[in-house]
Amino acid sequence: MSKTALYDLHLKSKAHMVDFFGYKLPMHYGSQIEEHTTVRQKAGMFDVSHMNVTDITGDDAEQWLRTLLTCDVAKMNVIGQAKYCLMLNSDGGIIDDLIVYKMPVGFRIVSNCGTRERVGNWYAEQKEALGLKNLEINQRSDLSIIAVQGPKAFAHVFQVIYTKYEGTKDFGLLHHHFEYAKDMHPFYSRVLGDIHLSRTGYTGEDGV
Repeated sequence: MSKTALYDLHLKSKAHMVDFFGYKLPMHYGSQIEEHTTVRQKAGMFDVSHMNVTDITGDDAEQWLRTLLTCDVAKMNVIGQAKYCLMLNSDGGIIDDLIVYKMPVGFRIVSNCGTRERVGNWYAEQKEALGLKNLEINQRSDLSIIAVQGPKAFAHVFQVIYTKYEGTKDFGLLHHHFEYAKDMHPFYSRVLGDIHLSRTGYTGEDGV
């Protein structure tokens, strides 16, 4: 059973843990109604590190993705731009829904945990079928994904930054980047070092 980097924190917070496609994840921390209301009125943090992150790089990356996805990645002209789209099989059937990001180098795809094996197999099959030589597919099991969603999401994020980093050498840079992210349009992102800040989510609320 796989665990995310926040597993011990979930247990400390008395989370009700469940098996979700081979990952131990929190279902709730008590009242699901209260948690739903909190996200709608204030903000909530979601550990979605179980999701499947894949970096696609190389000169053939764009051509390859244009054969797999319903969105045209060639029209993603801005680094950090994101699109929600589908990955299709050779018959036009849906393999998965996903978000694809244009990164400083190549592309990043965030797809679902439950389709990890099916998507990985399709990547390998299509790389071989198209005979593309300059293409690297890297599944990033080393990354964690934290979603902070809700109308007060950024207020809470800034509170954490001030509490933890004010007075340190990293404070100015972190504050600058999160201020920038707050003003980004939906479905845009920014990479800063090892952090990928994204204005994408599924709650219908503000967040990062």
